[in-house]
Amino acid sequence: MLAGVCFRFALLALQYSIHVTLHSLSFRNDSSTPASQPQNRRHSRNCIRGRKCLFLRSPQETDEQYAGSINNLFVHENFAELEKIEQRNRIEKGRVAGGIWKSSSFFTAIALPRGEEIKDSDYDFRLSIAKKWVAAYPGSATARVALADIYTAYADSARGTGHADSVSDANWKLFYSRVAQAKQVLLEAAAMKDKDAHWFDVMMQVSNGEGWDPPQERELFDQAIAFEPSYYASVVWPAR
Repeated sequence: MLAGVCFRFALLALQYSIHVTLHSLSFRNDSSTPASQPQNRRHSRNCIRGRKCLFLRSPQETDEQYAGSINNLFVHENFAELEKIEQRNRIEKGRVAGGIWKSSSFFTAIALPRGEEIKDSDYDFRLSIAKKWVAAYPGSATARVALADIYTAYADSARGTGHADSVSDANWKLFYSRVAQAKQVLLEAAAMKDKDAHWFDVMMQVSNGEGWDPPQERELFDQAIAFEPSYYASVVWPAR
């Protein structure tokens, strides 16, 4: 049930709009199945380190180029520009080359640290920036969704890549604590004026981590589809 927590890397394999037959979906994951490699999750947003901070608008812009520009804006704490970009994403529903929604790439670029060997300090660094963003823009749903997404990625890191019974009690404690923190931030974001389709994707990760019952997960999924029927990340969630 917990093993699907870090399966967001599967998004990169889908290049076109996905249509889901609701009655065939299953929200349960077998805890005997090994979790996906965090490296794979990171690879799905293989942003370019050291790129000049630049927001590209070409229709041929790749996911890597777009995510690289978002990452640079984030690490340089350019919150005003990030707010403008995601507001535009919500209105235009833009996509990068290959069909990935810019909103999905936007939040994943922020949530996942760069580098081959990811340490806790890398997540702590991103959390510290996201908390500054929330403080600077207290009415921003975007900032809170980004912060919650970092918490879920950090929870994945604590859980590791093995079977559920291979995770230590200490790491399960960290996992559940970080999932709970993500949930709290998402509930705060839900009270904001602006709504973002990616909110549902992150809350689905929370539901998986907390082990919601299938009817609860189905209700959340239905709400996601009602809010934005074609949002890439939400549509493929049940298959992960």
